[in-house]
Amino acid sequence: MKWRNLNKFSIVVFCFFLLTSNWSVGSMFSDEMPGGNWTLSSHPLWSAAEPVNVVSVTTHLKRLTVTSVGVRNGNNKRISSVSFKWFIVRISAGQSGQEEYNVKAWGETPTIGISGGIAPGTTAEVAFPFVSFIDQAPAFWEQQAHTLSGEYRIYVGVNEIRYEDSTVEFALLWPFPPILIWPCPGCAMQKCELNRFANAYRCVGSGACEFCTNNNTSCTTTLCRAPGGDG
Repeated sequence: MKWRNLNKFSIVVFCFFLLTSNWSVGSMFSDEMPGGNWTLSSHPLWSAAEPVNVVSVTTHLKRLTVTSVGVRNGNNKRISSVSFKWFIVRISAGQSGQEEYNVKAWGETPTIGISGGIAPGTTAEVAFPFVSFIDQAPAFWEQQAHTLSGEYRIYVGVNEIRYEDSTVEFALLWPFPPILIWPCPGCAMQKCELNRFANAYRCVGSGACEFCTNNNTSCTTTLCRAPGGDG
C-alpha cells in the first residue's frame, strides 16, 4: 500500500513539474536535434529541360523528414512509377558573391508505383519517407559532435520515370542555385524554414519563384509555376 501511494505521489510531482516548467513535448526530444547555429529548408530540384519535375516538397517535424512531393508530368505520356534522388547541401558565399553548394549527403529512392498514374499535363502528390535530416546529420557533424552551423537545404528531384507504355527516361539533375527563368509576378517568393527553437516551421523570404504553405508541424515549398507548364 505504501509503495502504491508513493507511485501516486511521484506521478503528481512529475505532472506538476511539467505544468510549471518551460518544457514542451517537442523539447523533450531536443537531444535528437543538432546543436549550433544552423537553418534548414527543403526545395524542389528541377530543370526546365526536363519534361517531368518535382514541383513541391513537404517536410515534417518528425525527424525532419521529407514526407511527400508533388510531381508534374509535362510529357504526353501517362507516368506509372517514379524513383527520386535527394541531396542535402550546405550553402556558403563564394568569392563572386554567388552561392556555393557543398553536397553533404545524397541518395535515391526505390521505384515508387503511382496508383492511377500521372496523366499528361497534371500534377500528383507522391507520399514516401524520402530522407530524414536527423538521420543523415551525424555524417557531417562539425568538430564538436552533434553540432552544425550555416544554412542547409534538402533538394528532391525525379530520377527515373516509367511510363505506361513501358518506356523509361532518366532525369539528369544536380543541385544548383535557383535560377529565375520565368517572370513570377504575384509570387510570394517564400520558402519553408525550420524554427528549431519553437519546434515549428515558418515562412521566410526565398530567392526563387516559390511559395510556402505552413502547417507548423509540416510545411510545403511549392514552385509558383511548373517549369515548362502552366502551374
